[in-house]
Amino acid sequence: MPLATWQMAWVHRVIADKSPQHRHRRILGYRNWPRIAPAAALYNFATSMTISLTPAVFIAVLSMLGVVRPFKDWELWQYLAFALRILFGIALSVPAKIIFARVAASMMPEEDVPILPFDRSFDGKVPGVSGRGELGLLDAWTTFGWSARIRFAKILFKGLGIEIALVCIGFILIFFECWAISP
Repeated sequence: MPLATWQMAWVHRVIADKSPQHRHRRILGYRNWPRIAPAAALYNFATSMTISLTPAVFIAVLSMLGVVRPFKDWELWQYLAFALRILFGIALSVPAKIIFARVAASMMPEEDVPILPFDRSFDGKVPGVSGRGELGLLDAWTTFGWSARIRFAKILFKGLGIEIALVCIGFILIFFECWAISP
């Protein structure tokens, strides 16, 4: 949370064209922290819930219901916990990430020119084009149109595909390296 303005600066760097300012000067001061803090708290909370609490809550609920015995049905539990983590990731983390990015985009300085043009006032929700206003959490989600949601989902799936390809290539390289070394 103390580095929420740095996260916001990263969003500005990604969505803006080359800035005349040095990259460290692009970080807005801590006077802007109260405006980005709710979105950063939501994003960090959702990500933490997705990563850490999902298996613990899942096993506790299923054990209380008597559906799964924690040590006897271990493989089944692992598959179900993995599926639940993916569902929580989609349901919690992705919308929180979108909200954070849109709130950070509403605070982008006027001298930064975005790569793709967008309505900096977010349908009149942010007063003034310079980003002196603030986009609320609910406004950040409700002004996010369906065409943009589809485009965002495509980008997420492309990124996931790239990550999977890199992991597979890494495993193949490690396998061949180990195979070449073995006697």
